[in-house]
Amino acid sequence: MHATALAATRAGELVDDLGIEAPEDLDIELIAAHHDVFVTYRPLHDHEGHLLRGPGVGLIVVDTDALESCKWRFVIAHELGHYILHEEIDQFHLCTNAEAHGWYRSSGLEAQANAFASQLLLPDRLFLPLMKDAEEDPSIDNLSLLAHRFRTSLTATALKFLRFTEHACALVYSRRGRIEWCSTSPQFVPRIK
Repeated sequence: MHATALAATRAGELVDDLGIEAPEDLDIELIAAHHDVFVTYRPLHDHEGHLLRGPGVGLIVVDTDALESCKWRFVIAHELGHYILHEEIDQFHLCTNAEAHGWYRSSGLEAQANAFASQLLLPDRLFLPLMKDAEEDPSIDNLSLLAHRFRTSLTATALKFLRFTEHACALVYSRRGRIEWCSTSPQFVPRIK
């Protein structure tokens, strides 16, 4: 099994082990505290969050600007993913060592932490039954309702939706008339450059 799939599986098992039965039960700060990882908020100037690790305990620092949207929940879930999946990672060391930072960015660990966070905040067994309305009419409005229910960003929700929809859909992020990135459902045939 691919490393990102394993990361998502671990998050799904965590949701099951905690007995979470509804999106409203996904209290990410409480889930983190259950793993002896605590969350604090402060202004960060060059990133949205990071994890500091000690013996048997962790501290997630989240940028206060992330609190302006639901993104703070994804930041916590992402950093919790690092804590659970990547015991060898010490982000304090990474922040102070440029060589280690370069290796970390290209190692695939970020993709694993993202997969973990997505599955933790939008668990398949809760998401799939609730995406029915969005599947009938894949509009921004219906995806927004789904995002509101899970308290996740529209982007995170749309990316999860693309994995399961039977419609040909694309999510495109552009800035100043230029496509920065895009993601498509498997049925979306045209290639977006």
